[in-house]
Amino acid sequence: MSVLLVDHNDSFTYNIAHLIASCGYKTDIFPYGPGLLERARGYKKVVLSPGPGVPENYPFSLQLLGQNTPGQDIFGICLGMQCLAVYAGATLFRQPNVRHGEEEIIHNYKVENSVMHHLDEEFNAALYHSWAVEASSLPDSLKVTAATSQGVIMGLMHRAQSIEAVQFHPESILSEHGETMIQNWLKA
Repeated sequence: MSVLLVDHNDSFTYNIAHLIASCGYKTDIFPYGPGLLERARGYKKVVLSPGPGVPENYPFSLQLLGQNTPGQDIFGICLGMQCLAVYAGATLFRQPNVRHGEEEIIHNYKVENSVMHHLDEEFNAALYHSWAVEASSLPDSLKVTAATSQGVIMGLMHRAQSIEAVQFHPESILSEHGETMIQNWLKA
C-alpha cells in the first residue's frame, strides 16, 4: 500500500516520508496545489504535512477533508491538524510565544481508536508552531486526544470521519513514540 503525503512546502515532509518508509510503506509525495483532490482519490491513507502559514492558505487541503472519501484515512501533522480544526469550524489563535524546536510534555487522553491510545499518559514531543486551536471554538464533531499542561490542544479526532491529527511533530527526533503513532495509524 502507498501513502499519499501532501507536501505543504515544508522541510519536515521528507522526514515524515522516511518515518512512513521505516514502517514498511511506500510514500508518494504530492506537492500541494491543483490536482490534489483527484490525486487523493486513489489512496486509502493520506497525510497532511506541516507547512508555513494558516489553513486558509491551503483551500485544496480543506476541500480534501470535506470530500470524505469512503475508506480513506487522513492523518494531519501540525498545519494538518490546524486544517482539520478549521475545516470542522474551529478557530486558531497566534500563540504569545512561538514554539519552534521546543520539547513539550504531551498529556495523552488515551482516547479509544486514537493513534496515542496505548501510549504513555505523558510523553515528550517536538513543537514547531506559532498558531494553535482555540479550545473554546471546538465544535462537537471534534474530540481532543491530547494537550499540553497549559491546555494547548495537541491532538484531535473527527467523530464522524476517519481523520486524526496532532499539533506536534511525531517525525522529530525530539518526539517519543513517533514511529509507534505512525504505525498505529497505518495499521488502523
